[in-house]
Amino acid sequence: MIRVVHPVSSCVPVNYEVVLSVHAEGTDLKVKPQQSQRYVCRVNDQFGNWVFSHWVRVKVLDIDMPGLPRVWQGEPHIVINPESQVVQEGHKLTLRCVAFGNPEPTHYQWHCNGLPLQGKHSDTLLVERTTAEHGGTYLCSVANQRGERWTTAANIVI
Repeated sequence: MIRVVHPVSSCVPVNYEVVLSVHAEGTDLKVKPQQSQRYVCRVNDQFGNWVFSHWVRVKVLDIDMPGLPRVWQGEPHIVINPESQVVQEGHKLTLRCVAFGNPEPTHYQWHCNGLPLQGKHSDTLLVERTTAEHGGTYLCSVANQRGERWTTAANIVI
């Protein structure tokens, strides 16, 4: 039986090489994807046995990150911060936070006035009908296995 340590999904800027590690006999698959797609690796042994790794997704963001070091360790990098805005009461509020990392950031947490917002764990915060209580300072934290990053603050006035 072939034992495989499976690769993890990633999110990288365009033109950035990512290594998808499939540990069976020390084989890595290096890819420089130009578009988001899924990958799988087939691992063979000398006896003709084989096994497939889990499918992983490499999400490619159409952004240029000239300041990203070539020896980047995969920690999250925020590329879109939420924007301050004035919203009329009763109208919709949308805040976005976009990040990449290797592995892909999987934990988002929105905060308002320093307190975590329950159940708000995606890259988009949506309030369908605002009230005065929705005014305040919003931040989003983004994390993967390599670290955590915070957005800049967005001030929301209702």
